[in-house]
Amino acid sequence: MTTQPEPVVYLVEDDRSYQKTLQRLLNDARLPVKAYGSAEEFLSCTETHRPGCLLLDMSLPGISGLDLLEMMHSVACRKPVVFMTGHGNIPMSVRAMKAGAVDFLTKPVEVGVLLAAIRRAFDVDAAERQKETECDHAEDRYRSLSSREKEVFALI
Repeated sequence: MTTQPEPVVYLVEDDRSYQKTLQRLLNDARLPVKAYGSAEEFLSCTETHRPGCLLLDMSLPGISGLDLLEMMHSVACRKPVVFMTGHGNIPMSVRAMKAGAVDFLTKPVEVGVLLAAIRRAFDVDAAERQKETECDHAEDRYRSLSSREKEVFALI
């Protein structure tokens, strides 16, 4: 049995001082963090396949947080997202949740609320990865069937 690597918080925040504060806070909570200053910087990273979640500022220069989430869906990247914003409103939060966000937090974020949202996102990621593994195993088993077994399977 292979062990999964420790989940990572991929932090996308353009305010460098707030980014550093969040990094320290998450490190103190023993959560690995990879920080990016923009959506473009995150997209250029090749190490985003690890388990974890995206802690994403809604208002980023260039590609917005919501646009990034929609782009990720278009390339089948389903990493759970926790949004943060200093200027949120109800329509924005509804749009984010409909787009699949795990949570929508307003800055400044309370530590307990932030950590709980990240843990929920980690749980969502683990469940999705487990489901994906089970589907892969089912597909492997189906491919191993003979032609006749596949015909019978189709009738079941």
